[in-house]
Amino acid sequence: MKRNIILTFSSLFVLLTLTYYAQEKSDYVEDEILIKVEVPFNKNIKSNGLVKTEIDWFNIYSKKYKCVELEPIFKNETGELGKFYKIKFAEKEKIDKFIDEMNNEKM
Repeated sequence: MKRNIILTFSSLFVLLTLTYYAQEKSDYVEDEILIKVEVPFNKNIKSNGLVKTEIDWFNIYSKKYKCVELEPIFKNETGELGKFYKIKFAEKEKIDKFIDEMNNEKM
């Protein structure tokens, strides 16, 4: 149990450090973002090239902002780490608008 907690926090620390470093150096993937949701997605399929899940609010934003990939950052994780996802967009120009809307919504 103690080892799992240490590994979880170590993984989270590495992820946050890499994210911070990438933002500081402007060395990042332009068409991807990382998000954390309150409730993890149970399924993830593609419909007409866009991501579709069982969560309605995400499907609305996926269609509006052309989300083409949704992947969990930590594979096979439960708990808090299971709520982190990487989203890839078809059009990088829409990412800022997506982020602005997500900052005003509760996921």
